[in-house]
Order: sequence, then structure tokens, then C-alpha cells
Amino acid sequence: MFFCVFSQGATSSPPAVSAADSSAVRELAHSLKARVGMAAEMLDTGETVMVGDEAAYPMQSVVKFVLALSVLKRVDQGAMNLEQIIRIRPEQLVKDTWSPLRERFPQGGDFSLKELLRVTVQESDNNTCDLLFGLIGGPQAVQKDLKEWGIDGINVRFTEEEIHRNHDLQYVNSSRPSAMNSLLRAFDEGKILKKGTQSVLWNIMAGCSTGPERLKGQLPRDYVVAHKTGSGFTLPGGWRYRPQ
Repeated sequence: MFFCVFSQGATSSPPAVSAADSSAVRELAHSLKARVGMAAEMLDTGETVMVGDEAAYPMQSVVKFVLALSVLKRVDQGAMNLEQIIRIRPEQLVKDTWSPLRERFPQGGDFSLKELLRVTVQESDNNTCDLLFGLIGGPQAVQKDLKEWGIDGINVRFTEEEIHRNHDLQYVNSSRPSAMNSLLRAFDEGKILKKGTQSVLWNIMAGCSTGPERLKGQLPRDYVVAHKTGSGFTLPGGWRYRPQ
């Protein structure tokens, strides 16, 4: 799994990452019976700690954060508008996939672009994710944006529907931990979006309802955490695709 997170505390700033802290993180990661890839960076000092960064790891629904950046880039360019209304037909709402919007509106309806972004990122809706992919030209459009932003090591190749049809494809949409950190830093520093759209996405991520017991669950209650998590199919004994 791969996690994206920004955190902002109401308390004083945490201390910089020390060599001892880095060593403890690596020791913990290597003690687990799992393949671990992680990267953490202090935004104020640039100090980092990484484990397993030589490989790319499945993003799962974290790809929806990357997609949101591409959509909002087009809003900044004037090609799209957050208040524009998009009509969703019932046949566009795939039934056998995670889709809170479909559960609430099985017959579809008219929704603003901002609402579709919110449902996609905050509730990790697979149907609205693919609708947004369709609006901007598919995964290849997102990949082109990543290149324009100077981000290497993130691969966006398939839609949720394609992954649902072939579970093996879930490993292709992937990222090196340091690459995602680079994207997060560029977002945080305002190098990708204008201030208004940057704030929209930050607030959406700060209200994410999925993954509450992951990174967010381990931080102090007075921290505001802007995050996006993802989960994939699990075997044996059946499979699940839930945005935890």
C-alpha cells in the first residue's frame, strides 16, 4: 500500500527527523513480514527518511489524488469550471464497484465538477473517478501532466474499470515513495495549482472519510490531516476493493 499525507498541527512544530529516528523507522520496516516502501519528509527542513525507494508500489486509490491535480489544472487553465454541471446517466454507474454516489443516486443525476472531485477523493468513488478520467482524456493525460510537472517515478496507466476487469492491472498504477513526496511537495508549494484550486483540494483531502485508522489514526487529535489512502484486491478466500 502507499499513502499520501500532509499534516498540520495546532501544537508546536515537531522536531526535525534525526539520524536515530531514521534508523528506528528502518529497523521497524525491516522487522515486518512484508515488503515495505515509505518516504517521509519534513517540509520545513527537507530532511527525509526512506525505505525501499528503489521500487514502485501500487497506488490503488491514491491515484485519485493525482487525477484531481490534473482536473484542477484544467480548471486553472479555464478549460473546466468547478461549478459546471455534469450529467451522469444510470448506465454510467457500474454496479460491481465501490461507489457511494451510486448508492445515494442509483439513477444518476446532475452534479457539479467540484462535487464529483469531492466524492472521488474524499469518498474514493470508483465510478466518479473514471468519469473524471474521461473528461480529461484518460490516464494518459495524467501521465502527460506528471511529465510536465517534472515528476518521474509515478505511473498512471489504467482506469478503475480496467483494473476491476483484470485485477493484475492494479499493480501497474504505481509510484516510488520519493516520487509521491515530490508531487506532494510541489502541490504544497503552489507549483502545480493556483491558490484557490490548491485550497479546494487541500480541504477535500482534509475531509477524507476513508482510511481513518491509518496515518490519521496515529496522529494527535488536534492535527488536521489531508490524506488519501488506497486498498486493493486481497486473496485467497475472495477479494475486496475497498478504499480503506
